[in-house]
Amino acid sequence: MLIAVDPSLATEAAACVDALGVAYKEPVSAFVAPAEPPEPGLAAALAAVPPLVVEGPTPPQWLRDLPAKRVRATRPLDPAAVVDAVAGEAGLTAKAAPKPHAEQVAPLDGDALTAGLAPLPAHWRVEVAPARAQPQGLKIELVADFRCPSYAEAADFARLVAAIADDHDHHPTLIHDWRNVQVRITTGAAKGRLSERDLRFAAAVDDKFGG
Repeated sequence: MLIAVDPSLATEAAACVDALGVAYKEPVSAFVAPAEPPEPGLAAALAAVPPLVVEGPTPPQWLRDLPAKRVRATRPLDPAAVVDAVAGEAGLTAKAAPKPHAEQVAPLDGDALTAGLAPLPAHWRVEVAPARAQPQGLKIELVADFRCPSYAEAADFARLVAAIADDHDHHPTLIHDWRNVQVRITTGAAKGRLSERDLRFAAAVDDKFGG
């Protein structure tokens, strides 16, 4: 999808191009149209496959004459409003808004960690691993190895764990090696320490494996 932004929108035209270029699931190429008529070859190409035009208050005559769908934009420009108008006119699908950064989560330390680990089956263990981005260059992980009857069933189990991860919005490291799946959990928002989220996730994985 090609989108031409009216140069009469001046400095706001560039901001509009930036917003349009990343707003949709479909591939979009947006550009600020030249104020002067394009050279004949480009003019013929634009006439044959006309872009959608985001038209400002005083578009150049050649852009006004171009046989194309149009979205009107006024100044001061609201890029979000233009994105919505273009989506409606062209049938484009807006990308989902990015998820906010995870809030900080309190780590489990001392007695709270001991009490939280106690109900877990013996195949769960605590390991310390290097992690440059975490305090002291270390992270604490809750780790378990699951052995399945076959390679295919191990792959299926890894997919089940991935689905649990999406449901919990908590994503472990998964290592699939032949009939074995290793699950390694930590909480980045707790600065690489264990939290209640890890304990809940471990319990959910055990429910699936046992089932």
